[in-house]
Amino acid sequence: MDAELKIYNTEFKAKEVYEIPNVEIFRSGNWKGDDYTDSDLDEMVNSFNEVGGVIKPYLKLGHDKGQALIQKDGMPAAGWITGLKREGSKLLATFSNVPKVIKELIEKKAYGRISSEIYWNANIENKKYPKALKAVALLGADTPAVKGLDDFINLYSENNEIESEDVKIIEEDNEMSDTIDIKKFTDEIAVLEGEKVEFNKTISGLEVQVKELTEKIETADLNEKKAFLAEAVKDNKISPVQEKAYTELIKSDFDSVKTIIENTKPIEALNDLESEHTEEVKEKKFSEMSFDEQVEKQDSLAHELIKANKELNYSEAMELALEQLEV
Repeated sequence: MDAELKIYNTEFKAKEVYEIPNVEIFRSGNWKGDDYTDSDLDEMVNSFNEVGGVIKPYLKLGHDKGQALIQKDGMPAAGWITGLKREGSKLLATFSNVPKVIKELIEKKAYGRISSEIYWNANIENKKYPKALKAVALLGADTPAVKGLDDFINLYSENNEIESEDVKIIEEDNEMSDTIDIKKFTDEIAVLEGEKVEFNKTISGLEVQVKELTEKIETADLNEKKAFLAEAVKDNKISPVQEKAYTELIKSDFDSVKTIIENTKPIEALNDLESEHTEEVKEKKFSEMSFDEQVEKQDSLAHELIKANKELNYSEAMELALEQLEV
């Protein structure tokens, strides 16, 4: 065992070895009819942290038991798994003590696929682990023509076999760099499209609510302004005829109308004034008068309105007078 640990932990300072971190070796999903959840990935990380030094997950080239895992320049393996973690639905590994020849093949993308060997219900040091990583195989290239590792691979696989119900070999078409899972990506887009449709429905519903609320507010606001004019008539600050004229104006410039009316003193004789003119009209209808008589009548009434309300200019007074005379 001491010899095994020495080989496993040696830095091989005299040789050229490398570390490759954060390589995706597996992910949750359905593989060969078996479901693997994120919890299963956590189990694999947990078992690695607890007994990784016992099962010693290693990096190899393919699944052939008779392969030579590179002993060129005295290197004992294609690498070791020295770190394991889960990020989302992915299981990421750190490859350590990777010989230069393997590193160069990886960089040239000679190995386009990764296959993980996973223990199911492994009994390790009198404890059962539902899922545990056994090894990671690089697939997609011919094994380099080197010899001399048969005894070594037997030492770390056959003679160190873990009691387990089964060893699942899972192949993924993952490159050694970041890859895109087209199906997963398509599924995510479909979900987002569905969320977009629901979001647009929500927006449309909110727009309808906003429109209805705006109309209610505008109606309430107009009614409040009309109530102000009605109160002004009641207080003899404006006449009913003026109220009618002001009703349209308050929709666009209520503040000006309000300022004028608030600064206008009550007209006590306004009703009498309107009554007198009403009587005159009864004597002779405005429409029955000649043009000169109409102008004179309108002008006279306009001056009386200006006297009653100093805020009126002559043009406004003439319009108001005409409205009263044509009633």
